[in-house]
Amino acid sequence: MAGTQEPAHHPEFYLSYGTYIFQVEQTLYKLYHPILVDKSDFFVHIFDISSHGPAMEGKDDDNLICLVDMREDVFNMFVQFKFGCPCACEEYMNKDLKNFLEFAQKYQCSKFTCDYIISHIKQRQYCFHPSELVHLGINYKIHDLFKLGFDQLVQTPWTDIKNSHHDFMGSDIFTTLVYVKALLDEHCCIVAAEPPVMRHASNCSNKQVLRAGYLTC
Repeated sequence: MAGTQEPAHHPEFYLSYGTYIFQVEQTLYKLYHPILVDKSDFFVHIFDISSHGPAMEGKDDDNLICLVDMREDVFNMFVQFKFGCPCACEEYMNKDLKNFLEFAQKYQCSKFTCDYIISHIKQRQYCFHPSELVHLGINYKIHDLFKLGFDQLVQTPWTDIKNSHHDFMGSDIFTTLVYVKALLDEHCCIVAAEPPVMRHASNCSNKQVLRAGYLTC
């Protein structure tokens, strides 16, 4: 039977100038805590707890701070962002941005962090189905993403809206979408309709002027 895998130092973020050591899954990070606590309520709370614990907690690999229920791939994105080397927008996958946004909300990251993630989602908006943007907007109370997604849904043919997209939106939003699209369809039919042919009296002396006025009514 294979033994338990020992945690390994992160190749980039086990920093020589780091002040505290964290374990996320099977990876150890040695990070500079003033940068972590800057505008991050979660890490402020972590260090507040550790200050009342053993004096050596987080100071070496045998007395580290274990961040449970946290995924290494998502924590990497957070650390890259906090320490000034985030990925370029095109390097993020859709699932990366969704996971990063969930992390930022769950762990009470700053508005600056959330705005950074939202800006990347906006840049990649056409890589998401509009219903996903609506879902993110509702879940995390982000008006810009909701509006962006709903505006696109209005322009999306019904054949491109599947059951899974209905689930993303929820019944209330889907019902609203049905009404909005129906009203827009009705408006388009009214605008596109041609007026009936104008019939002039036999003694009409200015047919062209009358016809022009009729068409502009």
